[in-house]
Amino acid sequence: INLNISNFNLEYVCINISIIVDPNYQKTLVIKNVNLALKKYLSPWISNCPSEIEIDKPLVDAKVSTFVQNIQGVLSVENVTFSSYYINPITGEQTALKSEKKTLMPYGQATLLVSAPNHNISYLT
Repeated sequence: INLNISNFNLEYVCINISIIVDPNYQKTLVIKNVNLALKKYLSPWISNCPSEIEIDKPLVDAKVSTFVQNIQGVLSVENVTFSSYYINPITGEQTALKSEKKTLMPYGQATLLVSAPNHNISYLT
């Protein structure tokens, strides 16, 4: 028996999003909560939360928008796009793969979409 085992290639996803924050909430706290929620959304294995995404399915702006809309302190979501990059495991060099996309599929068959450490969250007044 020939057996070949390999790890997934990781494609880091940064979500670019504009939100309107409820004036009864602290903007910085809401943005921090949104960033944390997006990390869990993209990488549900980080904590014990139900998976919002499926492997081999595209990441879609409307689904992310609905997810963020349900976070306490967020009045509305105005814009969602995705950017992604790859980190070379040997050099540590970051290479941009995609930017400003409304839907995002992994770069290849052995690629897994995972959360970037931080997302670009802006708030509108």
